[in-house]
Amino acid sequence: GVMAADVINGLDPASVAIKDVLPQKLALNLTALRNLRDPWKITEDIRNEADIVIDEQGERAKGGETPTPVPPIPITKKWNIHFLNYSESTLVEDCHRGFFDEIRKLDLVEGRDYTIKVRNAQNEMSNLVAMVDAAISDKADLILLTSTPTLQAALKKINTIPILFNVVANPILAGAGTSFDDHLPNVTGISTQSDYTGMARLLRECLPEAKRIGTLYVTSEDNSVYNRNRFEAALREVGMEMETIGISSSSEVANAAVA
Repeated sequence: GVMAADVINGLDPASVAIKDVLPQKLALNLTALRNLRDPWKITEDIRNEADIVIDEQGERAKGGETPTPVPPIPITKKWNIHFLNYSESTLVEDCHRGFFDEIRKLDLVEGRDYTIKVRNAQNEMSNLVAMVDAAISDKADLILLTSTPTLQAALKKINTIPILFNVVANPILAGAGTSFDDHLPNVTGISTQSDYTGMARLLRECLPEAKRIGTLYVTSEDNSVYNRNRFEAALREVGMEMETIGISSSSEVANAAVA
């Protein structure tokens, strides 16, 4: 939301380096301690770092930061914004919530400072292409988007409208540029990468006898292949093998999982 507001206020996307963010949120459920075999204890410093704490009585004891007041930004025109999404997910929901929370903190009001059309392709590439075409026809001033397929579709057709992306593991593979600093002049955003090493270590700790980990990935999607390769390397470091099945559509998931 802050990045979008900066662009709305005149900041050139070409001057904004893509940010690589590893989302971190610690949630503690202290009621679970009662059912553990060993006497685990949560130290006070870890409890203070948590975003969400469910106390021993099952009540939510903590959560959310107090918003920091931000001075209003002067806007010289009403911005026409299109927010494009390929599919629905908790990550996309978090992205939307974060964007609108920050926009409100910056005293930007829908209808006065901007109009926004939020669209979702529901996992259909044909819908995605139509959404990009509609944004161009509607003379959008700013394109916000989530997911790699959405970014790839937008890059094929848009070279002047500012594009801000999120929920993309590796935007360079998607064609956004050659590096996080050397990118297309109308494109910037936030790369959200998974903690592959932490995931592998957690699996080793929770499943000490496990030798092979299975996963599905989309063979035609660059970031899916990238995630698969990174996770495979992290598993190898803790002595585990990865068994992978490639899929090309959601209809193949059930059979691929069985395989």
